[in-house]
Amino acid sequence: MEKVGFSVGSPAINGRGGVARSGEAAMCRKRHIKQMKICYNMSMKKLSTDNAPKAEHILSQGIVSGNTVYVAGQIHQRPDGSIVEGSVKEKVEQIMKNISAILQEANASIDDIVKVVIYVTDMAQMPELNEVYPTYFTEPFPVREAVGVQALPLGATIEISVVAIK
Repeated sequence: MEKVGFSVGSPAINGRGGVARSGEAAMCRKRHIKQMKICYNMSMKKLSTDNAPKAEHILSQGIVSGNTVYVAGQIHQRPDGSIVEGSVKEKVEQIMKNISAILQEANASIDDIVKVVIYVTDMAQMPELNEVYPTYFTEPFPVREAVGVQALPLGATIEISVVAIK
């Protein structure tokens, strides 16, 4: 595959020194290439650990593509399948343990997280979640979305997915 250079805010330059066709530039954007990096045909590597819950018949715990790590949504479930009941703090603690274990498989850590999506079944949980959440991160904090949903798998009340750059 021909390499394609891509710079945010300017036309993509193809391997021949000319402006890339729109499909070539789109390919680079799809692959989440950082500004001024070279775009190659990147493969995906599945992440798997026994230190976080598995659902291999329907999803991967995480995927690495290039230097980007995508971690599937994690609920407050222990690796043995039991659900953590109790406070929001206890639930988030288990979720972050799961996320950390998956990131570790990619030689990444919580410090590498750039985006967090939090799903909650009751937005009234957000004040307590907002007290606990910052204890896992340092400045600059990852971007974050909080989404209220009707239900989550296995009766969970909180689910968190992340994207990290290593």
